[in-house]
Amino acid sequence: MGRRGILKKSIGVFSNDPEKRTEQLLFEASIKPIFRITPSSTVSLTGKRGELKSAEVLITAGLNKPLNIGTAGFTIDDSKISYKLETVEAGKQYRVVFRNNPGSTGNFNGELRLKTNYEEKPLINIRVHARFN
Repeated sequence: MGRRGILKKSIGVFSNDPEKRTEQLLFEASIKPIFRITPSSTVSLTGKRGELKSAEVLITAGLNKPLNIGTAGFTIDDSKISYKLETVEAGKQYRVVFRNNPGSTGNFNGELRLKTNYEEKPLINIRVHARFN
């Protein structure tokens, strides 16, 4: 989900000053994530027909204000892959659990779109890839 942590960049500047032709400028910034999605913003479910598989992601607030999450859309038919959005800690952490329908077969690709109250990032996209033979 982009950069986080300490970011350092430097640049060389040339001038017409005879005593100091070049100068090195260093920029340093601490980037705090808006939220963290662990283990990843991509979910994979793989198995054989009849097997029940599940995967989950945790979404944790990174700013010092409450995070509220709601569903904005899911592009995979609920009869094939379902999801459940759960509150772990109100305003701070949420869990999304994905499960397959044990009777479904084939390849399914799509995404779950979640809306947030953060102006900095109003939508979260979680990609879902599933294959059941």
